[in-house]
Amino acid sequence: MLLGSQRVEPQRLRDLGFTYRFPMLNQAIADVVHNGEAEISPLRSSAEVHAPVEENYLQKRRPTHELRTRTVLNMPIDEAFAFFSQAENLGLVTPADMRFEIQGGAAAITNGATIDYRLRVGPVPIHWRTRIAEWEPPHCFIDLQEWGPYRCWWHKHTFSAQGSRTVMEDHVYDAPPFGALGRLANRWFIVPRLRQIFGYRRDVIRLRFGAS
Repeated sequence: MLLGSQRVEPQRLRDLGFTYRFPMLNQAIADVVHNGEAEISPLRSSAEVHAPVEENYLQKRRPTHELRTRTVLNMPIDEAFAFFSQAENLGLVTPADMRFEIQGGAAAITNGATIDYRLRVGPVPIHWRTRIAEWEPPHCFIDLQEWGPYRCWWHKHTFSAQGSRTVMEDHVYDAPPFGALGRLANRWFIVPRLRQIFGYRRDVIRLRFGAS
């Protein structure tokens, strides 16, 4: 019974015109394991950095890695941008064990605004200050780490309409601190943790907004 096919046909669903999101088991498994996983790759040189906004920031802080993710949200672009551009909502898509907390209350996000927040990585408390370097609702915004654990953190959020849905893309340039020690930590700890954080974010988004 476990391994043999039972030839179960959901005729009633077929009559109603139901469409399976994953008609085959291997497609469902691939979605659980791989869909939306953050792509993290090393930068071989500064020539690979393409970011016209805040070039000074990137030239001084010299990013070493690039991260990209893409998610399709089952919601219109205005609603998607409104949710993800509110600083207080960042806590909803951050793992609970990181204890994300905005300092001084929720701040209005506009071009040039700074936001201070606190979180934890394991037992280590971390303070982070971010600045909004670009603000173009409802299409994109860019935040930079001004003070925090990274030597460089440049994060562009892009939203584009796809009919009644929204394609949301994250593009991050980052660099760990502490030279050679930081490079080792990046390989064995930071990159796996980033994949975990963005994976958690992806799963929460999918549950909340029916994303694919």
